[in-house]
Amino acid sequence: MAIIYTYPKKSNTNSTDLILISDSGDDNQTKQVTVGVLKEYINGTFIDGSGTTNYLPIFTDSNTLGDSIMSQSGQNLVIPQYIEHEADDGSKFGFDTDDGFLVYLGGTGATERLQLQPNSFSLRVGDSTKISTNATNASLYYEPSGTNTSHITLTSTIDGSLLKGEVGVNPGKLRLYNSSQNGYVGLRGSTTQGATDYTLEMPATIGTANQVLRLPSTPGATSVLEWGDISGLPSGADTEMQYNNGGSSFGGTTGLEWDNTNNILSIETRFEGDIDGAVLQQVLVKEPGGVNKGDVVYISGGTGDNPEVKKAQANSASTMAALGIMKENVALDTVGECVTSGEITGLNLTGFATGDELFVSDITAGGLLTSAPTGEANLIQKIGKVIKGGSGGALTVLGAFRTNATPNLDEGSIFIGDATNESSTLAIGASDTVLTSDGTTASWETPKISAGTKTATSLGKAGELSFDSSYLYVCISTDQWRRVAIGLIS
Repeated sequence: MAIIYTYPKKSNTNSTDLILISDSGDDNQTKQVTVGVLKEYINGTFIDGSGTTNYLPIFTDSNTLGDSIMSQSGQNLVIPQYIEHEADDGSKFGFDTDDGFLVYLGGTGATERLQLQPNSFSLRVGDSTKISTNATNASLYYEPSGTNTSHITLTSTIDGSLLKGEVGVNPGKLRLYNSSQNGYVGLRGSTTQGATDYTLEMPATIGTANQVLRLPSTPGATSVLEWGDISGLPSGADTEMQYNNGGSSFGGTTGLEWDNTNNILSIETRFEGDIDGAVLQQVLVKEPGGVNKGDVVYISGGTGDNPEVKKAQANSASTMAALGIMKENVALDTVGECVTSGEITGLNLTGFATGDELFVSDITAGGLLTSAPTGEANLIQKIGKVIKGGSGGALTVLGAFRTNATPNLDEGSIFIGDATNESSTLAIGASDTVLTSDGTTASWETPKISAGTKTATSLGKAGELSFDSSYLYVCISTDQWRRVAIGLIS
C-alpha cells in the first residue's frame, strides 16, 4: 500500500538533495538519486510538449510546457511569439516577434523603450519621441513625432557646443552653436525651386596665413575648394592709405596716411576737391588760464610743431592779426584746435543775430563785435558771420589773417605816404597855415603872403610877405622883418 507523508518545506535545494525516480532499466523499480547526479546525467536530450526529442523546453508562467527554442543541431534559434523577463520594479526585457525588436520597457509601462532591430537601433520615450540610428545609410535621427525626421542633433557634454541639422520649418539648415548655445554659424542649402545640385569639397590640407578658400579655376558640379590668394588685395605699410595702383592691384604710399588714434588723415602735398567742414590748425595755448571755445586767438610765437596762441584784441598791433576761433576749451600749455575757416557750432551767441558780421573786439580779449572798432588806435579785422544766434549758436569763420589795409582815420587827419612807401596820417595844421612841401615831405606852414601887421621880430621865414593898410612887410631872414609904406593909387 502507499504511504503518504509530509515534511518541512525546504526553501532551496542543493546537489546532495535526493530525488525519487523510477528506473526504466531496472524493471521500473523506485530509486533515489541526488540532484547533482541528475544534473550531470542530463546531456541535452529533452522532450517538448508533443513528445519530440532534442529540444530545450520553454515553460509558461503557469508551468505548462510551451514552444521550444533550441533545435537538435544547435544552429537554429526558433523564437516563440513573445519572450520576456520582468523585474520586481515592473521593467521588462524581452523579444517581441510581432515587431522583430529586442525590447526594454521601463518600470512605468510603455514609456521608454530600447529597441534593436535589423540595421537599426532606437531609444524611445513612450511611443513618439525617438533617437535612432540606421546602419544602412549611417544616419543618426531624432524624431519627436515618431514618424517624421525633423532634427539631427549632436551635443557636447563637455562645453555645451551643438551641431544641429533641420528639415521641415528650416529645411537644409546646419547650425554649429557656441558653448553657451546663444549664437551659431549656419550653413543652408539653396531654397530656390529647381536650384542646380552641386557639391563643395574641402581641401585635403590647411592653407597658410592670409589665404582664403576659393573655387578652382574651372568649377564644376562637384568642386574641391582650394586655398589661395586673392589678386588685388590691399598692400602697403602700417597707417598707409590704399589706392588703386594701375587698375589691377592696390598699393600704399607714405604721402597718404591715416592716424586711427587721433582720426587724422595726412596728405603730403596737396588736396584737390570740395571740402565740407571746418579747416583746423593745431595750436599750443600760451594764454594764462587757457582759452575757451569761441575765443579769437592770434599767433604769439612758436617753439615746436604747433604755433603758440593767445587771445586776440584789436586795440594793439601786438595782439593782432587773429588766426581764427578756438573749436574747444584748451588749458594753458595744451595743444588744441583752432578753426581758421569753416563752421563752428554749439556756441553761446547770446546778443548776436543771424547774419551779423563779426569783428575782433578792441574791448574784450578774445571777444567779438558786430561792428568794426573805431579810432586810429584800433585795428579792424572781420573774423566771421553768424549762422545762428543765441544759445547753441553757430558761426562761419571768415578770417583773412590780416587787419584792414586801410585803417581808421581820425577827424582832422589825412592819409599821406611815408618814407617806407606806406600810408600814414597827417593831422590838419593850425589856423591860417597851408600845406607845403620841401620836395620830400609835406607839412603845414604859414602862407608866403598873408594879411597882418608884423613887427621887426615877428615869426617868419625868409621870403614871406605880409601887408596891412599902410605897409608891406618883408621877412628878410628868420624872424626878421622890414617894411615899406604903401601910397594911394592916383
